[in-house]
Amino acid sequence: MRMFISLVRFIYIITSLITLVIWVPGNYASAQESLPSTLEIDVPPEDTKSEIQAIPLEAVPDRAAKTITQLNSLLPGEDLHQTLIRIESEFDSALPEIMSRLEETRKVLVGLPGGHIRQDLEAKNRIMLEKRLRPWIKELDEELAKFQIALNQIDTISSVWAATDEIAQQKDVTIATVARISVVRSEVDNVRSKVKLLRNQFLFMRDQLTESSSALEDILGQLQSASEAQIKEIFKANQIPLWNPQVRESLRKEWMELTPKKLFQHLQMDTREQESMLSFQLAIFVALALSLLWLRTRVRTAQSEKQYDLQNAKEVFEVPWAMALLITVIFTTPLQLLGTSGISIIVVLLSAVAILSIIRRFLVPFIAPLVLGLMTIAVFDRVALELLVVSPTLERIVFLVEMIGALSFLFWFLHSHRRAEISQKVPLSPLLQLLGPAMYMASVALGFAIVADLIGWVDLARVIRTGIMGGGYASIGVFVLLLVFQSLVTFALLFWPLRLLRIVSRNRQLIRQRIEWVLKVLAVCLWIALVLRPLSLLDPMIDGVVQILRASASIGALSVSLGDVMVFAFIVWVSLLLARFVNFILWEDVFTRIRTGRGVPQAVSSLARYTLIVIGFFVALAAAGIELTKLSIIAGGLGVGIGFGLQNVVNNFVSGLILLFERPIGVGDIVELPEIWGEVKRIGIRASLIRKFDGSEVIVPNGMLVSDKVTNWTLSDKYRRIELDVGVEYGTPAQQVIDLLVEVAKSSKSVISDLESRAYFMKFGDSALEFRLLAWVMFEDGYSARSELAVSIQEALKQAGIGVPFPQRDLHLVSVSPKASSELNTRAYISPHLTPSSGSDKES
Repeated sequence: MRMFISLVRFIYIITSLITLVIWVPGNYASAQESLPSTLEIDVPPEDTKSEIQAIPLEAVPDRAAKTITQLNSLLPGEDLHQTLIRIESEFDSALPEIMSRLEETRKVLVGLPGGHIRQDLEAKNRIMLEKRLRPWIKELDEELAKFQIALNQIDTISSVWAATDEIAQQKDVTIATVARISVVRSEVDNVRSKVKLLRNQFLFMRDQLTESSSALEDILGQLQSASEAQIKEIFKANQIPLWNPQVRESLRKEWMELTPKKLFQHLQMDTREQESMLSFQLAIFVALALSLLWLRTRVRTAQSEKQYDLQNAKEVFEVPWAMALLITVIFTTPLQLLGTSGISIIVVLLSAVAILSIIRRFLVPFIAPLVLGLMTIAVFDRVALELLVVSPTLERIVFLVEMIGALSFLFWFLHSHRRAEISQKVPLSPLLQLLGPAMYMASVALGFAIVADLIGWVDLARVIRTGIMGGGYASIGVFVLLLVFQSLVTFALLFWPLRLLRIVSRNRQLIRQRIEWVLKVLAVCLWIALVLRPLSLLDPMIDGVVQILRASASIGALSVSLGDVMVFAFIVWVSLLLARFVNFILWEDVFTRIRTGRGVPQAVSSLARYTLIVIGFFVALAAAGIELTKLSIIAGGLGVGIGFGLQNVVNNFVSGLILLFERPIGVGDIVELPEIWGEVKRIGIRASLIRKFDGSEVIVPNGMLVSDKVTNWTLSDKYRRIELDVGVEYGTPAQQVIDLLVEVAKSSKSVISDLESRAYFMKFGDSALEFRLLAWVMFEDGYSARSELAVSIQEALKQAGIGVPFPQRDLHLVSVSPKASSELNTRAYISPHLTPSSGSDKES
């Protein structure tokens, strides 16, 4: 009983701690949110006159020196001047670029640019706004706030000394005191003027930055409006047909204005803007390349294991510089720079080289031209987009020629002999089964896009072209990137330090498959992002998903959104996976390395699993926006229900905790209950599973295991004592039989030699002298050991000439009737000592 009370107290403490950890911070945060921050409170101006006190005249000399020191500390330092000079210099150097960007964007907007060009312009203008102007404005605002604090302090000092001067004028004081007061007031005015002068310079600089910032924000709004208009009017003709004479005039004019030099200027400008990023990328590339080059020497000597193939991974590691280049370019280049900026030309060119270097080792020969053609078009595409950013008509013609070339390439690729070659190679890879239909669909889509471009449906043609071509580029790039990371995972699980973990060494292929599944999901997400972003559909799709997740349904005061439900389900799912993973680690790498008491691993793993699930459940409730204070009402109602209808459930739950902590039985124990005898397979939180020796499985409530009488055959050890009764004929020496039985037990392989076997003379039986052999065997060998001992004893008795009598019974006839005697004489042999007597019919 005392143990049960202690257990209940322990459960109460754990529950209270969990509630405090989850509920109190949430309520504290909500309480904090309900209070306005000090920055948001409009503080009314203080009535300084009522608080200002004049300085006592006798303290004027001492206070004057302190005030002068305080005023000197309020003077603007040299660092403020340097900050202003630096921002002015950087802004002056950036202003021509800002004006050029604004002018270029306005000019492009007049020509109805495509989505890719708008994205490029938006990225450039946003980088200028967020990476330069706004940080400068923020820095100036911080300094201006300090200026305001300094001016407030100066005004307070001025008021104090003004009041002191007024008192000095009314009283008869020395000339030195009046002069000292005058000097201090003059110094106050001087410091105020210097602070205000520099403050005004900061304000002027901020006004200039704000003006440029507003212009950039306005142009970003126009780009966003143009993108929304394109989506709404994509199925309308937005430009004149190509055969219109105006097209030739625009083409001639744009051709005259086209200067390839501008491409190098943009490239130089973008490179200068991203100088720090490029330096970081170069350092990452060098470090990765050297690491992978060193790793390649170990990869070449690695041996494949059963069901753990290394061939593909070894092929990827043969080009370590390409792996390093691809990883560096993809994961250190911001997504907004992967449009048509000058940086994107370098990114695409380097990526194409790395991709071709890796994928050529895996290509079926007839697919090589397709991959090479796609990567060549990708590089040409990026160069053309940057060069023709302000030449919409020329861009239209160039991309029309590009689509015609791509369509011609597909027709050539789908020639009859190549189609036959595809059908022959299809069995080699399931993915190739989709290659033929995909190319036919791409051919039809490109043909439709060419027609749409000719008749003036330029936006629709651009979307189709970008989707087809961009999807092809992204597919190849993501596939190669997936190969790279699969190869890294393959050898990471094979080399130090992961190979030292038992969880890895014993489950390497399983872990590899799970990680590769996650990588494939991430690859699909990356492919979707790379395809949708050039189409200007990524942000709308994200916004649409967010709107769907925010959709809510209200029932009274309860409001639940789809996002809350999904967050709740996701966190619960993650907590279940985490609980399984922690248990996996405990059993594979912890309990196998440390010695624990009987049943401790099962108790620790079960407790860890249930704790993680409970914590995950409460975290899911908090993340879903469910106020835990409202759950107290539900908990109260459930308490009443538990008290009446769920007594057995609670009893079994508490009994399960007792089984975990007290450990009277454990998984693998052989237990015996009324009508149940078998092995414990699982101890759950409510019931346990026992597998009987006849193969049936019995689900036993935990309350029965705690309250009923349970025989645990393997609680302390796995030994079992067997008893074997032996009877020998009368006249046999008893000690000889005892020695013989003990010797047979000692010579048996099934009997445990460390535990002494004993034989006893039990009694004089009706037909035999009865002996009993006691021997210890392993529990699982009980029946087989008993049978083996019986056979060995029979052989030993036979060799010793000791007989084993069969049951005998002597029948004494007191009297036999003549008729019965006659029958006995004719049907059976009567022993000579049986002499029937006449005159009686009784027998005993």
